[in-house]
Amino acid sequence: MIFNSFQFLWLFPLIFIGYYFLPCLFTKSRERQSKVANILLLLISYAVYAQHAPRFTLVLLGVTAVTYLTALLIERRQAYGQKKYIIFSGALLALLPLLVFKYTGFICGMLIPVNGGVI
Repeated sequence: MIFNSFQFLWLFPLIFIGYYFLPCLFTKSRERQSKVANILLLLISYAVYAQHAPRFTLVLLGVTAVTYLTALLIERRQAYGQKKYIIFSGALLALLPLLVFKYTGFICGMLIPVNGGVI
């Protein structure tokens, strides 16, 4: 969805109102309201992304799971050295789909000559 489209013009106010006012209707605790609002925003983001490119929604779900689990591991560790390796591993795993889907053609094009071996 583009920011200057008619769909964005009517959908954004609905999402904005839903993000700020729907959690107030369901929960009284301020902390739970924040969690409900974030989950709602995450689900809306997945729906908008799935509308644009449904075949990559599972990739987005995997990257989200990797980053969430990485954050949980960082929170549980005490030693700075362990956190550093967890951050590095999590960032590498989160960027791996970008490398695969965006740069595979470029890397293969650089390694395999196109003109039958004539450079």
